Amino acid sequence: MKLFVFLMSYLLLMFFTYTWRLIGIHLVAENPDFAAEENIVYLIATLFLVGNYLTLVLVAYFRGKGINKKNLWVWPLVAAFFDVFFIFIPGIPTVLNLVGLIKGTSEEKPSVVIQQVSVEKIEENILVERKEAKEV
Repeated sequence: MKLFVFLMSYLLLMFFTYTWRLIGIHLVAENPDFAAEENIVYLIATLFLVGNYLTLVLVAYFRGKGINKKNLWVWPLVAAFFDVFFIFIPGIPTVLNLVGLIKGTSEEKPSVVIQQVSVEKIEENILVERKEAKEV
């Protein structure tokens, strides 16, 4: 997945995680006797929130696969866990989503390994190869 596509899709999906949660908060603020279990709109908003996070996990997975960061999908998954089950801690999902966004924007550089070989080892290998060539 290209960087621009990742950024735009991740930011858009991240924005909608706040939208679904705000719909639930708005329902509670309007009606103090609100029972979340009995209200179908709250349930639908929560289902959209879960679906939104699953899409975020997929976007992060494919981006991580493309840049060789196989564990990038974990950040939105943990953010979803906090956003769905620990609603009273609002800052954690934001921080985790931002960590996933930042880690997803940094391309992994291929590591170059320079191997030092001594001159004696090279000469020894050449002698062994010559000896094997003479035997054939």
